[in-house]
Amino acid sequence: MKPEGPDDGSDKDKADRRVKSVNFTDLALFEYAMNRATNLYGGNFSAYVIALIERDRSLGDSRRVYLDLEHRILDLIRPHGGETLPGDEAFDFRVSALNLLIEAKSRFPRQREMEYQLLSSLQKAAITDPGVRIALVYPQDLADAEKERFRQLEAAGVEGLRVCDITEFERYLTALADPSTVDLEESLREQQEADAKLRDRSRSKESN
Repeated sequence: MKPEGPDDGSDKDKADRRVKSVNFTDLALFEYAMNRATNLYGGNFSAYVIALIERDRSLGDSRRVYLDLEHRILDLIRPHGGETLPGDEAFDFRVSALNLLIEAKSRFPRQREMEYQLLSSLQKAAITDPGVRIALVYPQDLADAEKERFRQLEAAGVEGLRVCDITEFERYLTALADPSTVDLEESLREQQEADAKLRDRSRSKESN
């Protein structure tokens, strides 16, 4: 939250009072929001927030979920020097210090062609940069059947690929950043066992 100063009765002071209950832990972000409210709505912070909410509502559910997922990933990787990659790159994020590439997906590709393109980009990255780690991250609340479809991508044998939901990704990132606090090899072994069980269940359903 922005530190409070003397109230001279100006519009900015009134705006500050209106938003003082909002938990702005990032002062630079607070200043940016206040500047946007001043420039676009004459200092009416409520009007600025309402406009943001209306814009968010206008987005489709899938797009909204994707943006939420992206924001969460960025929050997690920033402390490790992570960054967003340009739109023309094959992946969404990179953490150079951990040799990690990240792709965010809100849903499993519904078209077979898109699924092949996704797998091809994963394989190309692994071949082009041996030793690179790749994380394919999806939302936590997907249906189990869709999660299994994501997991099945690991069966393609892409070196260094980790397919996980956002909660698992947070644990995985912690293990990569500080293997001394979490045994990375043990974590990966447990995940591989869980993936194998998911694949077995999927094959069992298909055979039935």
